[in-house]
Amino acid sequence: MSLRNISFSNNDTEHLQYASFTNSWDISGTYEATSTGQSGTLSSTKDNSANVTFKFPQAATAVYYYGIRRCCGGFYAVCIDCNPNATLTNDPSTGFQTIDAVNRTDDGKNPPVVLWSQTFPSPAVHTVVLTNQLDDRFHGNSQITVASFVIQVEDDTSPASASTSLAGVTSITSMLPSATGQHSSSGIPLKPFLVGLLGGMMVLVLLILAITMWYRQRRRINHTKTRCTGGIPSSVASTGSFTSRDSCRTFVTTTKTSWDADQGKALGADYGGEKRE
Repeated sequence: MSLRNISFSNNDTEHLQYASFTNSWDISGTYEATSTGQSGTLSSTKDNSANVTFKFPQAATAVYYYGIRRCCGGFYAVCIDCNPNATLTNDPSTGFQTIDAVNRTDDGKNPPVVLWSQTFPSPAVHTVVLTNQLDDRFHGNSQITVASFVIQVEDDTSPASASTSLAGVTSITSMLPSATGQHSSSGIPLKPFLVGLLGGMMVLVLLILAITMWYRQRRRINHTKTRCTGGIPSSVASTGSFTSRDSCRTFVTTTKTSWDADQGKALGADYGGEKRE
């Protein structure tokens, strides 16, 4: 589920209602944060009776208040869905929570920061009342500032990031991780990749061993044939049956050549011409 942040600037008087006994709110002020290069609009007052009310325009799961810390007095109180006259209890369910916005080293060159925030168990519409208080640390002096209020809402319509701005309201959509803790990665999963790599290497090794054994066997057979058949003259033919043990033994019978045949004829003629007793 994606969440969308909707920001309401300080000069959005449609959603922020300013009030004070002396009508001393300055909602057209600006700030220049030279330390970060940021600038923007800012509401402020030193009236201890001043307050600002912000009602969610839609159900939200969280709210954030942005302001600038003060060096010489900044003590506020905030409540949710409570009576503006409720006492300070620091318990959001019964009364006002205090906000210490003092930064003694502030030089007026810093941007707004989150001075207070509250989350809710489920989306709902709430009303926030922020008030200025007496700061006893600085003889009652306290300056309250408002840069913006931001609410976080569920966004079921757009999974992509987007940003729009209208009448002082800025909507920013962002993707947040789900509660299950699942995450995605564009890379290849490491474990299946290693298994595949090792399997491929084993197949390659077995293939090389098989080729090596076949090659050695082939050489052994060729060497044996060469040794057993080498040096036999063309006039000698091997005959007879033999086993593998006798594969290198030579069984030969002599074959008469043409010259021997002529000799036999000559001998036969001599014998034939002679009368034997």
